[in-house]
Amino acid sequence: MPRLLLITSFSIVLLGLIAQACVRHPAQSAPGVETCLVDSADTTFLQLWNRHSRLRERHWQQFFQHLKSLGFEHVIIQWTQYAQYRFTEGQYAVMRHLLAAAADAKITLTIGLQYDPDFWQRVASSDPADLRTYLKQRLDIQTTLIESLAALQARDPNYRALVKGYYVSDEIDDSNWSSTEKRAAFARYLHSLHDRLSHKLNAKSLSISAFSNGIYPPKNYAQFLAELLKNSSIEKLLFQDGVGVKKLTEEQSGNYLVNLIQELEPSIQVQPIVEVFIQENKEQKFSAQPATVESIVSRLNRLLALDHGEIAIFSAPDYLLQNMSGDLTDLGKWWLRQNHYCKNHPYNKKL
Repeated sequence: MPRLLLITSFSIVLLGLIAQACVRHPAQSAPGVETCLVDSADTTFLQLWNRHSRLRERHWQQFFQHLKSLGFEHVIIQWTQYAQYRFTEGQYAVMRHLLAAAADAKITLTIGLQYDPDFWQRVASSDPADLRTYLKQRLDIQTTLIESLAALQARDPNYRALVKGYYVSDEIDDSNWSSTEKRAAFARYLHSLHDRLSHKLNAKSLSISAFSNGIYPPKNYAQFLAELLKNSSIEKLLFQDGVGVKKLTEEQSGNYLVNLIQELEPSIQVQPIVEVFIQENKEQKFSAQPATVESIVSRLNRLLALDHGEIAIFSAPDYLLQNMSGDLTDLGKWWLRQNHYCKNHPYNKKL
């Protein structure tokens, strides 16, 4: 783990960056008024790994202050358990420090449930009975984690103030759910999760993400997701733009998003996820680099033109920051300059 810098050193970097000329990229908005590109993109994902258990509370505080300096107000913790590694208690517990750091930075949270690295292999089965058995196992694992989260909520005063909802890390694609029986089984699983979260944690919001491989045309894809989610108790769908993983072009991604908004809202809120990376290969081990500034400017302009609402990115910790010490990538330096402009220019507030 690289040596962690003090917040004061990050402040020096910040002052140096904002002293540079700030490039303005006006969005399509009211005539004569510039809209800040990153002002609506104030949500980022965070993935927890075993190595994070070695960090102390001051490290988490510095990290969340870095996120705040970049303009992030909300963090989706993608999972609080990865396979058997639980981050709420025991050897890999990090949530107590994370909650304290988020409270200090005034950043709210969405809490992700358990992630199974074998999920895609298991749901690929064409036998609905196999899927039902697997989802029953998933529900048992999630229920145990929910009980652990309830215990954390009971002992940590920051929990109720910061946590705004819960996230199911079991993503939805357009190639594994063609069977009506499989879709129905998955909807029942999501509804059961919602019931357990409501009972144990008084949860008010449950979200899930989806992506398209381009198998269905945009309208059919939106109808497919509407049918899958109609009895699921899901309140928010986060749609991955697919540009970073090279599954969709910017234009294609925009067409899918528009159709999802038309088909799902207002019963299910749709929030776009901008992939702020570019995948380097199609090998089994994922590898990516930060996207170019030009690509991010183009995609954010498209989203702002929709005037739809808040935008999430995947993800600031991986592609805007080089490490938890606060060192910035080139894309992160641009984002920091933009955020400073957003917060200080009198004409650059949300419209």
